[in-house]
Amino acid sequence: MKGQKLFVRRILVSDWSEIRHLDSGIDTARAEGELAGFLGKLAGDVVAFALTREAETQLTIQKIFVSQPLRRKRAGTIFMREIERLAAVEGLTELAVANDCYAAGFFTSTGFDATTLTKKIAGRAEERES
Repeated sequence: MKGQKLFVRRILVSDWSEIRHLDSGIDTARAEGELAGFLGKLAGDVVAFALTREAETQLTIQKIFVSQPLRRKRAGTIFMREIERLAAVEGLTELAVANDCYAAGFFTSTGFDATTLTKKIAGRAEERES
């Protein structure tokens, strides 16, 4: 991954087949109807996705997936940083992790509170002040 840029954007309807290819255990029929999310691409290939729900100013991560060869190479951390940046641009102020999400250790390593699995998002105005 060194020297390559992870491109992160919102999931589009046309992305679900690639997501299903990465994670065959996902119920894409349910996910397509109920969830939104973010997609991570590296050199044109889908390598990560996060399924999310929005409520008012909070973005809740229901599921996160990073391709096996990129795990432990900071790809997940970079992916989360980009999700946080895009959420701030959209005016969201907090990230949360669903109770049944299996990656609590990963999320706490990226700045989420260990007890509540939430993280305040620095808004664009706050970023300029620091």
